[in-house]
Amino acid sequence: MTRRKVEVVLDTNMLIAGFFPGASRRIIRAWKRGDVRAVVSAAVLKEYEHIIAPLPFRKRERDEILALVRNRMLTRTVRPSRRLRVVKEDPADDKFLECALAGKVKYLISSDMHLKRVGRFESVEIMTPGQFVKRHLGESKTRREGNQYQREEP
Repeated sequence: MTRRKVEVVLDTNMLIAGFFPGASRRIIRAWKRGDVRAVVSAAVLKEYEHIIAPLPFRKRERDEILALVRNRMLTRTVRPSRRLRVVKEDPADDKFLECALAGKVKYLISSDMHLKRVGRFESVEIMTPGQFVKRHLGESKTRREGNQYQREEP
């Protein structure tokens, strides 16, 4: 259960990981309940659609995620006014920071190593799905996956 509703920017890899059990799926479920609100820009939305649509998952699952990112009740769209050059190893990731800053969002959730290396940029903290779940969605039973503790699905 969430302590408070929080707005976040979700990196595309987090959305893809949401198809599998673990912290990313917990975040997606919190988003569907309205406990978390995603903030997107046109560039972020375009990447979501480009990457998720052809994935080899059930069409219903893909459509559900894409409908979620387009749902104006659960997702807020912003127009970044700044162009950044922060993620030198992968400049395409800058769009997520631009979106977070434009939306005055505190958290960018990502497992991307280039973004994780940045750690924090101005007011935006970059955290893994496991870190976000632990801090904002509570933690009961945990299991170790990779280097992150992730809450088990009920």
